[in-house]
Amino acid sequence: MDYDAYDHIKMGMSLHNVINNPNQIMGHAFVLAMILEGKLEECLI
Repeated sequence: MDYDAYDHIKMGMSLHNVINNPNQIMGHAFVLAMILEGKLEECLI
């Protein structure tokens, strides 16, 4: 279980918003989601 994950979709956030949000912790589940959705590199830009 990843205790640093949250329902970013329900909060109206994209994965890009998650990785660039200084006010929230970003758990490993988000990195996995970025990899599985093929969005890792675009989120790092």
